[in-house]
Amino acid sequence: QPYPVTPENRSESTKIPPPPIPRAIPVYVPPAQAGPAKKGSSFLLNIVKYLFVMIFITSLLLNFYLGALFLQGGLSEQEYRPGKKSQRIALIDLAGSIDMETQYQFQEMLRQAEKDDTVEGVIIVVNSPGGQVVPSDMMNQYVKAFQKKDKKIYASIQQVGASGAYWATAGVDRMYAQPNSMVGSIGVIYINLVLKEALEQKLGISPVVIKSSRSAFKDRGSPFRHPSEEDISEIQQDLDKIHQQFVHIVKDGRHLDEEQVWKLASGDVFDGEEALGKNLVDEIGFLDDVIDALTEEIGLENPQVIRYFNPPSLKEILFAKSAEWSDSLDIEKQWEKWATTPRIQALWLGQ
Repeated sequence: QPYPVTPENRSESTKIPPPPIPRAIPVYVPPAQAGPAKKGSSFLLNIVKYLFVMIFITSLLLNFYLGALFLQGGLSEQEYRPGKKSQRIALIDLAGSIDMETQYQFQEMLRQAEKDDTVEGVIIVVNSPGGQVVPSDMMNQYVKAFQKKDKKIYASIQQVGASGAYWATAGVDRMYAQPNSMVGSIGVIYINLVLKEALEQKLGISPVVIKSSRSAFKDRGSPFRHPSEEDISEIQQDLDKIHQQFVHIVKDGRHLDEEQVWKLASGDVFDGEEALGKNLVDEIGFLDDVIDALTEEIGLENPQVIRYFNPPSLKEILFAKSAEWSDSLDIEKQWEKWATTPRIQALWLGQ
């Protein structure tokens, strides 16, 4: 029987070594793989990329546009009829209601035609019921000044050439009208809206107007009260005076007797055929007929016909709609616009 081994008699050789510490076995974990992209997120990403590209391209185009405007100086030309660029006819549009901005653009276009040696003649294309008196008269003066430069200027009335528009163009070298156009309305009109009752009864607003002690007529034409008999008398005198000026403009521009013009100065309009019979226009014809007639009178051969226009500004391109909405909702701006519009106008209100 072997000798028993006890802790006391255990020798170094007989000691049992401790069990080895097990080494950690590395566990292979495969890298996480992204699952399939969701269809919605992929579509949204493509939309964002598309919008970014479009914004970039739009930015480039706008930069080219602004650069071209800077080099050109503001006015642009559009070819209406091809032809020789060494001898040209320019079309200037007179459209919409006439105000100070209209006369400014009209003046700029006439100046452009005046300084351009290749432009031999001008045709004013009329589609306007008239408007404010002062700019209409200024445009008439611009036409007279242009005629001194030995360049012909015609007018072509398309839809309507009435009141202030007729005032502005009465002195052209030759005036044409389409058969069914509306011509004339030689007269002036006073327009004012009295809002007193509407403000008080509908909105509960009572306007308060205080005048300086020595300016009794300061609120003449105010929308906050009805005109007095004295107001009406004074306004009538102003209207008659301006009407007289209008008649003289037509008399001189159309080479008619004053008595003859007064017979036509009732404010009525006439179609093209009637206007021809009353010597308010020289010929019946469409724009192409006017171009051919001017080409023949000047003695040109196949001239290029161009049309002047003012290109929209960058602000108008980007913010046109938002500006319209903001202005329409801005009561202060609307009131300022109404307050700065003259009450006496050379304007045909239509039928």
